[in-house]
Order: sequence, then C-alpha cells, then structure tokens
Amino acid sequence: MHLIQQHMIEIECASQNFGKELQNQLSLLLEKEFYPKLELLLQKYDVKNHIWNIDCLSLELPILSKKYWKEEFIEKSLLQIEDYLKMNRDAKDYDSSAHPWKHLITKNDLAKALFFEYLKTGLVKENSISKNIASVVLEITVDQFFIEELLSLYRENLDSLMRWIFSIPASFKRIVVKKIKDYSNEIIFVLIAIFEQEVSNNQRILKKSFSKITQNKVIEKQWFEFVQWFIYLGRNTIFQPQLKSAFFRLAKAFWDLDTSEVAAISSFLLEKMESHNSIAKNEITAFFQNCLSKETNNNQNVLTIANEVKQNIKNNPSNVAFENIKDQEIIYVSNGGLVLLHPFLKTLFEQLHFCSSEGVWKDKLQQHKAILLTQFLIDGSDRFRESDLILNKILCGFAVQEIVNVKIKLTKKEKQKGIRLLEAVKSHWKVMSTSSIEALQQTFLQREAKLGFLPNHEYELWMEEKGVDILLDQLPWGLGMIQTPWMENYLICHWN
Repeated sequence: MHLIQQHMIEIECASQNFGKELQNQLSLLLEKEFYPKLELLLQKYDVKNHIWNIDCLSLELPILSKKYWKEEFIEKSLLQIEDYLKMNRDAKDYDSSAHPWKHLITKNDLAKALFFEYLKTGLVKENSISKNIASVVLEITVDQFFIEELLSLYRENLDSLMRWIFSIPASFKRIVVKKIKDYSNEIIFVLIAIFEQEVSNNQRILKKSFSKITQNKVIEKQWFEFVQWFIYLGRNTIFQPQLKSAFFRLAKAFWDLDTSEVAAISSFLLEKMESHNSIAKNEITAFFQNCLSKETNNNQNVLTIANEVKQNIKNNPSNVAFENIKDQEIIYVSNGGLVLLHPFLKTLFEQLHFCSSEGVWKDKLQQHKAILLTQFLIDGSDRFRESDLILNKILCGFAVQEIVNVKIKLTKKEKQKGIRLLEAVKSHWKVMSTSSIEALQQTFLQREAKLGFLPNHEYELWMEEKGVDILLDQLPWGLGMIQTPWMENYLICHWN
C-alpha cells in the first residue's frame, strides 16, 4: 500500500470555460486513471522491507494541448515521478552503508516510530503499514535498542505504560518482556496466589478494594501487570517520589482505588508475605512498605492526587486534546457518522448510570464505558482499538490523548440499551424507520471523515459525501454545530 496524504494541483487555463470543464473532470481522471498507474509505478520501485518517505514532490509540467490534455497530464506526470524514483533509488548507493538511500526508511524504523507515538498519544498516524497497532508491532524487531528505548519512555512517561497494559497485544508483550533483563513473572504468580486467599468479613475496606480489582479477570490481570511493572521500574531507584505518586494516581484513575484502599491492600500483602517463600518476596515487600510509608507520611499529598483525578473526571477540558498534536492537525476517522447520535447520548448514559442528570461522570470507569459503548453503536463489535476512538473521546469530553482501557467489557444490558438507542434514532428519522439497524450503521454511522483541530480549540469534521446523504434533509435535528454536555467547545460538522 502506498499513501499520498495530499495532492495539490495548480493549473493555468487559456479560458475560463475550459478551466471549469477541466475542474469537473480532473477528480475522476485522477481516481480512475492516474492513481492506478501511479500505484503500479510505485510498486515497480518498491524495495524489500523499506518504505519510501517523501515529504514533498513537486512536478513542473510543460504546456498541455487542449485536445489531449488528459493523456499528456498522466504521461508527463508519471515520467517525472519515475525519474525521481530512479535517481533516488540507485542500487549502487545501497551497496555501501556510507551511502544509504536518502528517501527510504526501513519498515522496522517506521513501525517503531508509530509504536512509540501510539504509546504517548493513542494515535496511529497515517502510514503505509496499518492503522491497527496490532499489525504495526508485527514489523518491529525487538532488539536491545528497542528495549532500552521502551524502558526509557516508561521512566519518563508512566502514563504510556498504561496504554501498553491496556492496548498492546499480549503476544507482542511476551516477546518483549522475555528480552528485558531481570523481568520476571514470579511477582504476578505470587500476587495471584495471595489474592485468591479468603478475606475475613471484618475487613470491609479490603473486601471493597479487592472487588474493584477482581470484578473480572481482565481488570484483575491488568492490575497484576501494573504492579509488576512498578516494582520492576522502582528496582534500580530509591523508589522515587514521582514513581510512588504515579502509582497512587493511576490506581485511582483506572481502578478507582483511593488512598485508604491502596493502604489496606498493601498491609494485607505485607502480612501474607511474611510467611511466603519466594524469590520475589523482598521486592514485593519493599514496594508495599513504601506504599504504606507514603500513605502515612504524605497522606495529604495522596489525597490531593485523588482529588485531582476526581476533578479531572468532572471537568475534563476538551482543550487538553490539543496538547502535543501540532503535527497532527488532521486526523482521519472511519466512524464520522457517530455525530448523528449526539442528541441521544446523555439520556443513554443517564439510564446506564454512567453519569448523573447533570452530566457528571460517576467515575473514570463509567466514562471509559461510555466511550466504548459509542463505538459499539457504530458496528456492533465489542473489540475496540483506542486509535479508532478519537471522535468518541471528543463527544464524551475526554482528552484525545488520554488513555482508555479498551479491554473493559460491556454488559449485556449496556449493549441492549445501545441497540434501543439506534431503534429510537430510526423511529425519529422517519425516512429510515423501516431500515434495519445494520443499514443505519453501514450507510451513515460507518462514514469516513476528516477531523481538524482549530486554533480556538474547536473541532471541524468534514464528512465523506455519498448519494444517500440527501436523506439527511429529513433529519429532525441539526448537525452543523454539535456540543454534548461534556464538551467545552463546539464541533463544526460539514455534512451534506
């Protein structure tokens, strides 16, 4: 696959009438004749395990005849492109490491760049490998350089570790951890064994805490992996304050564990570790002793962290989405039709107790569920990729680069409520009332679109146009300016 992100054409015509004629025919000419031939040309100059990386290629065409302008436009453009490819892919340059190809990068290098960018932002940029991070990682060579870069990222950005836990395929994670020195799953095995022990009835806080972690096997497994990584990262430090603060903050954000609950878990584990013989005993003990130390000596700081998390849930500003995405001003989404459902979302989330009648999210988990449920409405699938959830996050007032736990399972009730919402949409939109839910999804909800971030922190969405869009004239609610209760800024929608 070859990807052209932007194609700009400037043409001077002898007459205005011919200019209009040319403008009307150019798009079809590119689609039907030029791009297929360009694809064949690019395939001819493909290099195994490498990808062309051309920032800008300018073509200067001579004067074209009015009668044969189409043929001449295609022929002369392709000739110039081929000359460029020939010049920049001279085989003799590649024979020597001192003369690498100027505009070619390896698939491995591109995949690594996409991978690390994804861990930081949750976005998979437009590329010629895949929009699916599970496919991107297949192109990565896991060597010592990769391991060092990964660990360096985690030490600088612990939030990116959560995206690793929630979204990276287990098969790839197994390959990576096998190559990390002194990374052992013994800690996880010990924790699982201890968590399986019965908690006495008089330990109410502990029971409540355990229930948050063990509510299902997926959440439980993620918790163990979370603790394992923090113990590993703190091994060669003096358990830095920032590491401890991050542990409490993330435990609150993703498992809703407050300070007292983390302390109760720590005390329970320390008590059980006294009689436990394991090579991981000392590491586990040291980690949770420091957790208790933090809770005892710096309780106010931890409470501040917890309050910050609560405040973030309540007033999650959409403008956070604009941080660090200056080089990603345009994002392409495949679920643009989600905006059709905007008048129904608050009622749905209230009924499921994701949020209050004022629109305040119950907790972070419910906000995550809301985001995932909106994607379920698009295609009926409950397998999610965070890179597909950009528009979903915006409509739910969630920062674009903030992490969503895509492994959370939607309940049968939540899915049924979602299906009823789609039925309600059809019944209100009379022209679609006799259509199936699948027809609504495939015709309107699963729509390619281009999402732009404007300087004033508003969003702009350009929808792919189709003939059926004439039915939007009978839609009983507006789509031009959209703002859900959780959005601080408008989304300007260009559709029909």
